Amino acid sequence: LHLSIRRQRQMCIRDRYYYDVKELSDELKETTDDQERKELEAEINTLKQEMVMRIRAFDDARKK
Repeated sequence: LHLSIRRQRQMCIRDRYYYDVKELSDELKETTDDQERKELEAEINTLKQEMVMRIRAFDDARKK
């Protein structure tokens, strides 16, 4: 793929996760319950890991 198209697709993947992470981060700021904070932090980390894996998979598929 052309570099600009590849970059645009990577940004789309990132943006989809960005909004979910932002929403969870906003909830995290508002909660005082320790258990809920731990659950939100775990969910945020999972989303971030998924985003990185999807971008890497996209790059790997492009190289083949």
